[in-house]
Amino acid sequence: MFRALAHERVHHADLISESLMGRLLGGGRVTRAQYEEAQAIARRCRARLDDMFRDYDVLLAPSAKGEAPAGLESTGDPVFGSSWTVLHGPAVTVPAFHGPSDLPLGAQLVGPRGGDSQTLLAAEWVYRALS
Repeated sequence: MFRALAHERVHHADLISESLMGRLLGGGRVTRAQYEEAQAIARRCRARLDDMFRDYDVLLAPSAKGEAPAGLESTGDPVFGSSWTVLHGPAVTVPAFHGPSDLPLGAQLVGPRGGDSQTLLAAEWVYRALS
């Protein structure tokens, strides 16, 4: 993410939220060795996930730690979505429930690498079933 958003970080830092800028700057402190080790771990995890999807069409996971934050300043903590990004699987959040403040709680459907179409179809089915 540090490299992917380099242009925005360098040329438009004033438009980046504190939360995202903190994650970007943290990424800038990662050493080459740490990055390569993380990539090796991610490759092993992808292989295990590929094995899992031999038995399952999609997985159901939380999309955030809690309900959506109030207001438009933030979309919440991206920790769960970031994990699926690293694993290269398609992930679709479906507004499934409501939390204590009556704000949405998302359920995330995750599919196998290259399974975008089937994941979107499953998300549509779940959305309709829960609506």
